Amino acid sequence: MGRWDELNKFCRDLGCSVVFDLNLAGGLKSKPEDPFWRGGEWDYKNVEAFLQYTRAQEYDILGFELGNEIDIAHGVGARVPTNTMARAFRKLHAMVASLWPSKESRPLIIGPDSSVFDMEWYLEFAVELGKDLHMIDVFTYHIYSLGPGSPLLNPNMTDHMLNATKLSTLHVTTDNVQLYVNTLRNGGQNKDFQLWCGEGGGAFNSGRNLYTNSFISGFWFLDQLGMMALQSHQSYCRQTLIGGYYGMINITTMHVNPDYYTALLWNRLMGRKVLSTEVFDTHYKHKSDAQTPQYVANSIRVYAHCTHRWFLEEHVISKRGSVTLAFINLSTHVYHTINITGLNLGIRAEYVLQSPRRKDRHLGLYSHQVQLNGKTLRVLNDQIPVLPPNWIFDRSKELVLPPLSYGYIVFPEAKNPVCLTPPLPSSSI
Repeated sequence: MGRWDELNKFCRDLGCSVVFDLNLAGGLKSKPEDPFWRGGEWDYKNVEAFLQYTRAQEYDILGFELGNEIDIAHGVGARVPTNTMARAFRKLHAMVASLWPSKESRPLIIGPDSSVFDMEWYLEFAVELGKDLHMIDVFTYHIYSLGPGSPLLNPNMTDHMLNATKLSTLHVTTDNVQLYVNTLRNGGQNKDFQLWCGEGGGAFNSGRNLYTNSFISGFWFLDQLGMMALQSHQSYCRQTLIGGYYGMINITTMHVNPDYYTALLWNRLMGRKVLSTEVFDTHYKHKSDAQTPQYVANSIRVYAHCTHRWFLEEHVISKRGSVTLAFINLSTHVYHTINITGLNLGIRAEYVLQSPRRKDRHLGLYSHQVQLNGKTLRVLNDQIPVLPPNWIFDRSKELVLPPLSYGYIVFPEAKNPVCLTPPLPSSSI
């Protein structure tokens, strides 16, 4: 249990939360005709001993997840039918409830963490749980929207990251997930569960060097954070902090990759209240009579939240109603001038992330470094750099989004009615 003790000490010192995935395949039997099928009764003795030790140490655990990519249709290495999985979750809930009698301190029960979201399988799993549906606090699934990391199997990854149509295919999954959530909440017994992306890293099989660990990765990553928050997801678990080519920390240099800054700014600027946004009336400046190509019109993607309390406290802003926009400009050459309606704009704080300045900006897309408002971010003396915004106090100055950029814009004086009420507690997404 030495590493488990070290992990809990690490998180206690840093103030992070621990979610631990438990092995569901123990004791399950396979079929001669299907070696990947696993059924029968779950052998939980090892898990029970682990839970007992954790409780005795009084570790503060956010949740225990059961299973990892073992759904019956798309499981990796093992495929477990829903009736076996439902029995295992009932047993896990019984053990956790016995060891942590108080609901206030009880770790969350999380799962089933399938390799993809398969609506039919999730509905079957919910039916198997029946009246015990309430035992699951968080439903999870994995998503790797860029496909395989291998360049042989996926030679067009740049297009997957910068093509608005391809990015929007995520809607197929999130729309189905939203339908599943509505089905359970309207007809089921569990109306209070959360929905998490239990694992997402862009490209599966460890990502790809110069893609999922470079500046270009921020386009799909920020878009996925925005889209999932809009579709009822409370948390997003990024694969990984360290490890593989999709890690947010370079395992060789221990310096952070660009997606780390994207995630850090998200957690500092984007609150839990999600607002609706729409991009419309796009045209070339001074050429409103000319038809704008659709690919140019689609290159702007925007998501809006009430501003996170961290920003308001950091900059001593007492006014409520602040709004933060997360933006993406996929265009390779067009500077987009943005006119925003529905907000009292006032001053603004800009966080514009771009590739390092090079003669060939397109090669800069694959850089392990990133610029914030024109300044390259570097870790010095093991310290994450300060991330100051570019404050715009001239209320008449146009908001211009550079090509191939993404980032955040905070409007402290927006006075949005939804954001005038006190902010919700912090979120993980």
